[in-house]
Amino acid sequence: MTRTLTVFIISLFFSIQFSYASTSAVLIPNALCNPNLQVSLASNGVGILSTTDIDAGSSSSCGAPTFEVRRTDGCLGTTAWSSTVSFQCCDVSQNITVELRVTDSSGSSSVCSSSVLVIDDLAPQITCPADKTLDCNDPNLSNPFSSAVAFDNCSVSLSFTDSGFTDQCSAGVLLRTWTAQDGSLDSPDASCTQRVTVTHVSDFIVQFPADVALTTCLNNSDNFGEPQIIEDDCELVAVSYTDVFTATGIDRTWTVVNWCIYSVNNPNYTDLGIPQPIPRTYRDDDGFFQYTQQISSTFNDNLAPSITCPSNLTVNCSDPGINDYSLFGTASFADNCDADLVVTNDANFTNCTGGTITRTFTATDSNGNINACTQTITVIAGTCPQSSSQTHTSDFIVQFPADLFLTNCPSSPISAGSPSVVNNDTELVNISFSDDTLSIVSESCYNIVRTWEVINICVYDSSNPSNTDLGFPQPLPRTYQDDGDGYFRYIQSISVIDNQAPIFSSCNSSQFFCDTSDDCEGIAILTTSASDACSPLSALEYSYSIDAFNDGSIDIAGTGDDATGIYPYGTHRIVWEVNDGCGNSSSCFQLFTILDCANPVPVCNNSIVVDVAYGECQTVFASTVLNSATDNCTASSYLTGTVKIRKVGDTSAPSISVDFCDADAGNQFVEVWVEDEAGNADFCVALITVNYTGCPDNILENNNPIINNSYNANLNITSNGTVGPFGNVTFAAGQTICLDPGFEVTQGSIFCASIEACPTPLTSKEENK
Repeated sequence: MTRTLTVFIISLFFSIQFSYASTSAVLIPNALCNPNLQVSLASNGVGILSTTDIDAGSSSSCGAPTFEVRRTDGCLGTTAWSSTVSFQCCDVSQNITVELRVTDSSGSSSVCSSSVLVIDDLAPQITCPADKTLDCNDPNLSNPFSSAVAFDNCSVSLSFTDSGFTDQCSAGVLLRTWTAQDGSLDSPDASCTQRVTVTHVSDFIVQFPADVALTTCLNNSDNFGEPQIIEDDCELVAVSYTDVFTATGIDRTWTVVNWCIYSVNNPNYTDLGIPQPIPRTYRDDDGFFQYTQQISSTFNDNLAPSITCPSNLTVNCSDPGINDYSLFGTASFADNCDADLVVTNDANFTNCTGGTITRTFTATDSNGNINACTQTITVIAGTCPQSSSQTHTSDFIVQFPADLFLTNCPSSPISAGSPSVVNNDTELVNISFSDDTLSIVSESCYNIVRTWEVINICVYDSSNPSNTDLGFPQPLPRTYQDDGDGYFRYIQSISVIDNQAPIFSSCNSSQFFCDTSDDCEGIAILTTSASDACSPLSALEYSYSIDAFNDGSIDIAGTGDDATGIYPYGTHRIVWEVNDGCGNSSSCFQLFTILDCANPVPVCNNSIVVDVAYGECQTVFASTVLNSATDNCTASSYLTGTVKIRKVGDTSAPSISVDFCDADAGNQFVEVWVEDEAGNADFCVALITVNYTGCPDNILENNNPIINNSYNANLNITSNGTVGPFGNVTFAAGQTICLDPGFEVTQGSIFCASIEACPTPLTSKEENK
């Protein structure tokens, strides 16, 4: 029985051990993680989560648990277990897996995981360079902008866009907008704008040509020099001249105009600018120069031109020269100087029986010498009416031109053919036409009705009402033979289809208008013009629409080519449209800016009094000296917020205050500045009364007596009195005053000193003087 009992006990022991082990496996900690987390990077580019951020209520049945966290992927890979886990810029916009390990007091642990979205929601910081104002001659104008500076907790990239305009005279406003981006979808971009204002400067230099004195012929076609222009970098310079012939030569007046600033309506322009050291050289002061160059000659030309006329001729009525005299030839001429030829023709016919044509050729040189010759054309009598004793028969034939249908805009006058005349050997035929224009007819834009008249002047009688319009029809189209009255009238139709739009002659350039009125608006001179290949200028129809402040909405619309009016300060957009009446239109736009050019008006307070003691200073603030400030467009509250002050004569920038010390005693003048929202500034001058209040006690504390050549003594006060610049330190009778060495004093002078007993009475060579 003993062995049986022993076996039982051993069996029971092992049974108990097994049961204990099974119970320990159930008591592992319960790790719970927040399933989806989000972390934002801080300004240093790092985001941190702790175990408490990740834990979602983990528990342990065996003592207080400990927590550790790590990440298992992303740009940092798997990290060591720690109390926190970090995220960097390379993790942005990614979901990073983190693990939380929970360990109880027995060392048992469990792990859960969570997904963390890393975001960068800090916007970049950007600073633009300061605005600039340059004139159009500035060498930096080719690259007037500087780079912006940007910062971000992660990487940042910079880009820019340019806008704004400079006109043909290189004046205007240029804008560069910088944008900083960090590549994150969760943070906004940052931007700033640098403004470069370019002003026009007209300071070009003109050297005019020297006077010319000739000993040879004066030929006005010769080159006698022309103005030389330099430093015209941003000017639109035009040069022209006019000649006036005098008894001794030519007065050539040169005109040089800078169209950037010149106005024909301004009567105040001077003829020349600022004289330069070089002869006949001037620098511009108003965009306008006039200078007269004298070209003279001492050559005495008494020789008339030589001239030779074409030969005399005898012709009949069929000769083509009857209708074009130049076919009969022209004169040849020559001269030692310049000469011109003038031709006059005098025809003398007896009806159609013949006659003469006298052609006179006159050559005149530049000195007024004249020579002439004549050519006589004899038209044989009888060749026109067949014979002087016969009745003239008018039987010539005319073919009129066909109607035209033009798809391209023709030149003016329109060439549409002309009548062809045959069998007219004995007729004097005159051909003419007149045009009437009809607007928009049927399929064409406009129609020209051309009425041809063909007249044989040998038989035509304008007073005879029996003349028919046409004669006898011939087999060829539009062809007729005269029926004896010498008169034809035929209508040709010319139809024009216009597919060409009008062209604006000037547009797309920005305009700036400076206003100094009392309101926040000013006058803008807005006009336009256009031309059309087909339609006359009178047929063009204009309209316009204005987008005030260029914000995308149309605020004003009108008709006509003139939108001049009063507009508010700012930049506006006008769109012009022109229609040629044939269904073709063109449009263009202009930006125009009304600038506030009126300075604010500050009013100063002239009753400021400042008390200053010896060796002291007092601060006077600009706001206390400004009484009021007004402006045409900026509120007074804004103006008073810009107030600055400086002393009159000080060339440094004004500041918010100035200091006055004892040395400034008396009347002082200051400038008080204010600036409006448009950047215009002005100042008023104020009187500040600096009142010196005297010396405090014990200013000088050196006990040495006065030592100098003119005075060396103890100064004993024998009666009540005062010492000081304005007598403000009082001494009692019997007191002794000692001054610093080198302080030069004569008896009865005024000074500041400490009240000290002199250590050793001295004997003065001039004591009691």
